[in-house]
Amino acid sequence: MSFSTPNVLRTLALIVMLLSAQHTTDRCSAANHDPLNDTVEVGPELLTQPPKKGDIPIFASIYRDVSNQETTFLATHYDCIFVVDAHCDKELVDKLRQENPRLKVFVLTNPYFFQNHYGTLKDEWKARTEGGHYIYSTYGRTADYKIHLMDYPNRHWLTFFAEQAAKTVKASGADGLLCDTLTNSPPYPAWATGLHKGYSIENWKAANNFLLKELREKLGQAEIIYNGLVPDERTELQNSEYLAYSDGAALETFGLGGPTLDDGLEYRIWFFRNGILTLMKQAVSQGKYLFLAIRTDERSRETQRFALCAFLLLRTDRTFFYAASKKGDEMIMWFPEWRLELGEPTGPYRREKELYTREYENGLIVLNGGMSARTVQLNTPYVTVDTERIGSVELQSYTGAIILKPQDTQAQ
Repeated sequence: MSFSTPNVLRTLALIVMLLSAQHTTDRCSAANHDPLNDTVEVGPELLTQPPKKGDIPIFASIYRDVSNQETTFLATHYDCIFVVDAHCDKELVDKLRQENPRLKVFVLTNPYFFQNHYGTLKDEWKARTEGGHYIYSTYGRTADYKIHLMDYPNRHWLTFFAEQAAKTVKASGADGLLCDTLTNSPPYPAWATGLHKGYSIENWKAANNFLLKELREKLGQAEIIYNGLVPDERTELQNSEYLAYSDGAALETFGLGGPTLDDGLEYRIWFFRNGILTLMKQAVSQGKYLFLAIRTDERSRETQRFALCAFLLLRTDRTFFYAASKKGDEMIMWFPEWRLELGEPTGPYRREKELYTREYENGLIVLNGGMSARTVQLNTPYVTVDTERIGSVELQSYTGAIILKPQDTQAQ
């Protein structure tokens, strides 16, 4: 995905960043945090001292072989797991479900690239440049590791792909499929090289519709999720139309080699207004699954909390959150807020000018979606996640906070 912002937002964002260099103090790193640092890569120490799992719905993805310890941690600490097709077999799915029968498991696959486990690769399915050369993707690895880019609009390839995907879902016993990525433009490296056929948004859209139809026919009642919703200014690249033909979608806040929410206030504005209040709201209103993913690291605590607060404004029992590592998709991440037990939301979010709030049984979500700092006075007692009693919340522009009701007033 790519991010773009109108000039007026760029100007406003620059003014705010110049006037407000100091960010909200991080109050969530003192007491009751996880055994390691605030931002945690799941490794041996965390696996032997696992943190408590709260009730915020979160997901993770498996892109590699995982140990028995990692499998147990994934099953018991996440509510949904995506497993890349090459590693998704019945043995792994059964292990995950033995640890957590309520866990949802999806096969993650991509129709743009050819993997060896698909079977036979026909030459006419391969994408070529205008000069007739094959187009490859290294997926960020060395140049020696080459994956064929497929001639995606080729109907024979799409039918074959749908058949293979359905076989993997059925053989593994997964709940369904995450199809990565149904956008209305070709992936890198096709942008730079050009396809051998005349490219158009129309034929890419037609291919997406054909593939969804094939998947639905071959998967039967299994659920279909696509990655991902595109918050783009250009109407022809927006792809929320596929929600009508699927069970839900993913919404990412980062592109391949592109900016993340840490790269400036303008991206937070674009993410919140177009991603959360437009696309996530659209999916939620249709009763669809929505998987929100950001990319972050140990320096991104404020960004991670802002994105989580935005998610919690619209959270339902079909929405899931994840903060992926900037080091790569193979890292499994854990954040201290994921241990919180907020209970159920007591109603929809409320908006007063640019202040957004949503009450939960055991807490309150507060988000400042305006260009000026805000001090929010609290009418009833609240505490921080560090159990510090507070009477007000201070929020800089486009930041959020999770505050909790005292133990004696929380829902039983």
